[in-house]
Amino acid sequence: MELPKVYYQHAVDWLGSQFQVIKLIILVIVLLGIFNTVFTSVLERKQEVGNLRANGESIRQVISLFLAEGAILGFMGAVIGAVFTLLLNASILGQGILMPPSPGIMRQFRVFIELQLFGSAESILLCMLCVLLGTFFASVQVARMPIGKALRSL
Repeated sequence: MELPKVYYQHAVDWLGSQFQVIKLIILVIVLLGIFNTVFTSVLERKQEVGNLRANGESIRQVISLFLAEGAILGFMGAVIGAVFTLLLNASILGQGILMPPSPGIMRQFRVFIELQLFGSAESILLCMLCVLLGTFFASVQVARMPIGKALRSL
């Protein structure tokens, strides 16, 4: 009787590990996408960074400006995404998703998506972390650029 419990626990652990790897892969893809978007935005603002540096702002102050902007935009995006998900789940997905019959079952059945508070908070925090990391790496590269080169760029 003990053996089925052990097999079941191993299966649960294995699936949990697979889910964590998939979550990590998705997180890396999101981080790269955010980094690309933020880096493009920061590169387009090289002259602004050059003006800030020419007026006496330090590299640290320029980076902190970009981090504050990234934090605000990341938080707004994460909260808007969470609210949109709640609205979508309450409206369109409220009746569930009709699934075709699986082997051994003769009729269709509905699957409901259950949103969890911890999962939503984790998603918001991971989004914020990705935005802050992407903003930091992009802003460090641009803020370290020589002032003259930043002012000349268009």
